[in-house]
Amino acid sequence: MKSGRVSFIPLGLRLNEIVDRRGRSICRGAKVPESVRRYLQSVGGEARGLVALNRVLVSGDEVSDGLVTLDGEDLRAWHVRNILKVEDGGRIRAGVVDGELFDEAEVTLGEDGGIRLELGAGVLVDDVPRVDVLLALPRPGVMSRMWSALASLGVGNIFVVNAYRVEKTYFSSKVMREDEIREALVAGLMQSGCDSRVPNVVISKQLKKFLTDELDKHTPREALRVVGHPGSDLKRLSQMNLGDVKRILVAIGPEGGWMDREMSMLEGFGFQPISLGQRALRTEVACAALVTLAHDRLASECA
Repeated sequence: MKSGRVSFIPLGLRLNEIVDRRGRSICRGAKVPESVRRYLQSVGGEARGLVALNRVLVSGDEVSDGLVTLDGEDLRAWHVRNILKVEDGGRIRAGVVDGELFDEAEVTLGEDGGIRLELGAGVLVDDVPRVDVLLALPRPGVMSRMWSALASLGVGNIFVVNAYRVEKTYFSSKVMREDEIREALVAGLMQSGCDSRVPNVVISKQLKKFLTDELDKHTPREALRVVGHPGSDLKRLSQMNLGDVKRILVAIGPEGGWMDREMSMLEGFGFQPISLGQRALRTEVACAALVTLAHDRLASECA
């Protein structure tokens, strides 16, 4: 990954931790030039920086008696003051990670550049997104972008598995560390602004073992299981009869696609091949397309 590029905000990231491509600090105060702001809002690369916060999320231990205090060096406070441009007494959408959502959190501006949030009455959203993803691990640079993207799209479970065309060294990359994964997922939730529940993540280096021992524990057999595959002779998701299906699990293969024996294995566990057209798509494009189509299909059945 290229240093200095940005994709998400770890909770509590300090302004002086944002560095340019030469490792020099960019933000040393609340005022940041427009050119730097645009630079910080770019996506991809080293996971240290700024994306749109459509809901400010905090951890449970940052809340005391319904109040949250973020000092002037906290990037979330900087974002509220300088990007959202919230005035004293203004209100923003906030939430507690894996907890309640607050659509009318009141902001008090501090003299040190920090903010205080009075959360007020919250709502606990119990509904888990009804789409799950089984993903053959892509290259680390791609995976670093996909964590936050998947959380933004809204998924309940993310199953990252091995495949013949997956380089085994990918599993030991930095983007597969638990802390990196969680930070990226939380950033995706802040960008979408819809919920605060962090998706469940399961990582397996053995596809067959995962399908045999783990899959049914997380996604019921009653769910519709589909695997994206190039070609125009297959059904599309919009053509499938869902019946009483309440969940959809979409599987996305590695670059170069699933091997024939892997496709046969997936079909043996109930996965139905579906078409996304004749075009060969990159992993992140195919994943975003399938997850979006799955959400739309479930919503149309409920309409």
